[in-house]
Amino acid sequence: MKLLFCPHCRDTVSMTHDNFTRTCKCGKVAGKYLKDKITAVVTKDAVVFGVDNNSFLNALMTVGKVLHNDIQGFEEGKRYDFFFTGWIPTVPGEVIVVKNTAYVRATDYYQEKSWISQNPTTDINEVSYGI
Repeated sequence: MKLLFCPHCRDTVSMTHDNFTRTCKCGKVAGKYLKDKITAVVTKDAVVFGVDNNSFLNALMTVGKVLHNDIQGFEEGKRYDFFFTGWIPTVPGEVIVVKNTAYVRATDYYQEKSWISQNPTTDINEVSYGI
């Protein structure tokens, strides 16, 4: 799953797969998935990061087992850390950066991610399009 962090209000929002634009509390960061459920369209201020669904669910299930005493050897009240994998998108085209929230909302959900870049960037973490 991809998450959006807003450096202005420090809000983090998860994106959904239903053509719905998610926005942070202050409204400066927004994003949504295209129909391929991989490509994200986000505002230029968004910090995009991902969490591996399987590793997150495994950590969550382990915590549940600890809380229900299904795993022996854990002491009550002691802190245990359960880790999961995260990443910053680095595949060109996986994140499409647009100017503002209105452009995110206006981006066609069914749009092919194979747009030809009108404004190539040297940063592999984003592909900017002149929209």
